[in-house]
Amino acid sequence: MKDFLYLDTDSISSISAQLFEGSILEIIDEKTEQKGENIRDNYGTHDNRSSTAKLGTSGTNFGGTAESGKYEDKTIEFLNNETFKMGVKKAYDDFLYNKVFDNLKSKNAICSIGKSGQFDFVDIEGRYNVTDLHTSSKIFDTDLLRQIPFIDEQYKLPSIESLESKFKSAQRYLENPGSKKLPKQFQNFEELSNFHDIFKGLSMMKIFNEMNKHLNESLHNKIVLNKGNTILIGDRKNLRIPGETISLAKEIELRGFGRKITNKEKVSTVIDFQKTMNAKDFLSRGTQGMLMVFLSAILDLNEEDTFDIIQPIGLEFSKVSI
Repeated sequence: MKDFLYLDTDSISSISAQLFEGSILEIIDEKTEQKGENIRDNYGTHDNRSSTAKLGTSGTNFGGTAESGKYEDKTIEFLNNETFKMGVKKAYDDFLYNKVFDNLKSKNAICSIGKSGQFDFVDIEGRYNVTDLHTSSKIFDTDLLRQIPFIDEQYKLPSIESLESKFKSAQRYLENPGSKKLPKQFQNFEELSNFHDIFKGLSMMKIFNEMNKHLNESLHNKIVLNKGNTILIGDRKNLRIPGETISLAKEIELRGFGRKITNKEKVSTVIDFQKTMNAKDFLSRGTQGMLMVFLSAILDLNEEDTFDIIQPIGLEFSKVSI
């Protein structure tokens, strides 16, 4: 049994249309009859009856038969229930993904990343770090993170203005050791030094936040998963688990496939604007370079690292024996 972290149903539908040329409807026809149960609650009594529904040719249209009756009761019609429809659609998408994946595998149309070219389908497998740009830009966009370490015994937060003023006093003193009296905000040098180091470290969050916000605006709510220099960038809307939830996981074991977007290049060749750009390709190369400047900073890539950008299509996050 499997479940998905991410599934791009538009891509799966497009690929299946090319692989099966419409015959997928015949392949799944025998599997599309779904049993539904209409439950009537007659003021405390239950009267159950069964009915059937069958997927339409698009895989998302529903029809069904039901008895007519005159009852003064509350009725839950599962065949007309949006939750039921979404459940059937999800089952259809899962089934279609399996058919597409198995078919591509049988034709050796999914390569290893190392042996792939641009726009090839590639295997995705291993432990990937998660960066939900939308969540990151929200979480780090607050001064609260810099205030909390300095909360007082009455649980009162100092203002950012007072902390920044205190930091400037400490910095001026450290830049001219022994030439000035200890600032009045500190009782001793050790307290001053500790405060300076902590607040300076926390101020890095502001820089990190600006990068996240910029990437989130540029990449429009993308989810980024990386394993070293292999970077998956997908649409957040295709997640099966909320981005805020998976952001709590440092790493996730994944298996699936995607489409490779880039040729293998070094980070340095992309972000070295003087060597790689001229007036003719300023916009295209410049955009690629600036995006990699931000991505490499967040993902901790070195200039001499090569990188692969991959559009994920389906990512399974678990395997459960049954």
